[in-house]
Amino acid sequence: MKGDKTNEPGYLKKHLGELFEMYPCLKLLTGDAIFAQRPLLEAIQEYHRGYLVQVKDNQGKVLKKMTEVFKDAPSREPSDVKVS
Repeated sequence: MKGDKTNEPGYLKKHLGELFEMYPCLKLLTGDAIFAQRPLLEAIQEYHRGYLVQVKDNQGKVLKKMTEVFKDAPSREPSDVKVS
């Protein structure tokens, strides 16, 4: 990949099929906040894969919103939806 690093999520999205074909057992991608963009995450879900994002303390607004969204996560039952 050449040029501006802000294109990294788009580049990954464009090549997801190749990545998952080359590594069929790859089920979970990880990355930092630059890769936590809706179009990329939706594309990853279309391949029935997961994405784990790390949110640092210096991302105050994002951290606050995630804390709010997941505040009851420990008390909820796991989903009965089978992920393949």
